[in-house]
Amino acid sequence: MKRRFDIKKFDGRSNLVFPLLMTGLIVVILLAFSSLFPKMQENFDKNYENISITFFDHSANQENPSGKISVDGTIVYQIDSISKSLTRDILVNLKKGQHIIEISTIDDKYSLTDTIEVTAYPRPYRLRIQYNYNPSIEEYRKILIDYVYQKSLQDKNYTSDQKLELYKQVTEKINKEFENDVDYIPGERSFSFTFKDITHYPIE
Repeated sequence: MKRRFDIKKFDGRSNLVFPLLMTGLIVVILLAFSSLFPKMQENFDKNYENISITFFDHSANQENPSGKISVDGTIVYQIDSISKSLTRDILVNLKKGQHIIEISTIDDKYSLTDTIEVTAYPRPYRLRIQYNYNPSIEEYRKILIDYVYQKSLQDKNYTSDQKLELYKQVTEKINKEFENDVDYIPGERSFSFTFKDITHYPIE
């Protein structure tokens, strides 16, 4: 009796099923990740704080006003006393591109509107804001006399007569300095600022 051999024909399609399934799975994973990436990037952009903000009071009489900052029409920070910003870490997020900033007191009495540009996100930048005011020469002279007098009194026990004499001496000294053309220019109340990438520069 002859043996019968059943030889199955080779079907190439069966060997392609597994690679096709793996390829499909990889495509699904990539599509899912690509759909999530913009959201992940959006959250990163929203949360990464790349701009540090500090106020400095450059008024001769240390007026220490309030401060407010708006970026592209939205208030990002305000403080009732700008000197407090020196002891706080004020950080905000600004994406790459140009931004319109408005710096003012909280009551908008003194304001400045200008444009800044973030050219390299997410590098750190520093927004340094100065409040400027130089009163009249007569007012400044009184401020200076009082400052020097109070400083001279520190850690010393003067009698009333000695204090009067000290005040007289300080006044005469300051008045004499002003007679010799002190380098002082009166100026109106205003804000000014500097904005720069501090990646390669020390913070001043």
